[in-house]
Amino acid sequence: MHYIHHKSSKQSAKNSMVKNIALMICTCIIIASFLSAAFILTRANHEHDHEGPNGTCATCIHLASTENILRQVSIAIITSVFAFVPYVFFCMALTFQ
Repeated sequence: MHYIHHKSSKQSAKNSMVKNIALMICTCIIIASFLSAAFILTRANHEHDHEGPNGTCATCIHLASTENILRQVSIAIITSVFAFVPYVFFCMALTFQ
């Protein structure tokens, strides 16, 4: 009996660690999204400096990369929502049977 309690305690600690890691990853994604949006908003009307590689504008390169980050994150969020909503309805349908 003691072994079963000890095993569930280990499983509980593992689940807690996984939840904490998932929370940290979500927090990083949210912060990166807000910082990317803030960077785009503050640098949208910049003067081209042509100090980047091959004489390109370094700010334009950074703007393009932040726009790419926001695009990828938004696609991931939309995909997650479209996968999660049917799952919730399926679970609710099973509950009310």
